[in-house]
Amino acid sequence: MVENFNLFVDLVLRAEGGLSNDTSDRGGLTNRGITAKTFQDYINDAEDRDFPCSLEEASERLYQISEQDAIQIYQCYYWDAVKADELPSGVDIILADWAVNSGPTSAITNLQELVLARPDGLLGPKTLLKVMNKPPKDLAFELYLRRLKSYRTIASMYDNKKFWRGWNNRITTLFNELIKEGLV
Repeated sequence: MVENFNLFVDLVLRAEGGLSNDTSDRGGLTNRGITAKTFQDYINDAEDRDFPCSLEEASERLYQISEQDAIQIYQCYYWDAVKADELPSGVDIILADWAVNSGPTSAITNLQELVLARPDGLLGPKTLLKVMNKPPKDLAFELYLRRLKSYRTIASMYDNKKFWRGWNNRITTLFNELIKEGLV
């Protein structure tokens, strides 16, 4: 829902924090939760340039990313990518936050599996109809549980065990905030 975007951004920025460059994090260098690769895409989409921005340039500029740029990235690359404005309250924020961590295609595919739609990673009218036919609070809770399970699986792979507690806290804090706000 459109009116939930500001809450989504607030929750994501709180969860993501500032600059991080953990060598064991597959996302690499991030600032405000934005990876260098995503920032490179954003620069190349936003700036009229004669040549594309390199990953090295994007990485250097990422150290100074503004909050406004981060918000625009969250809007375009995550919120809009999962069509959150068309989703029920609670489901919108959980799905968009999932997209931030795992990509929009993964988030949408998991949603499709829960509503028994063909899992193609594209949120089209058939999937939206199935989403609307499911009680939003139930679907939000199912997304929450599936995401916990997904994090547990990822934590057991690629030497990610050290991230499990943070990922668990992130989704649990987000879900508790949605309860507090009356969205689930």
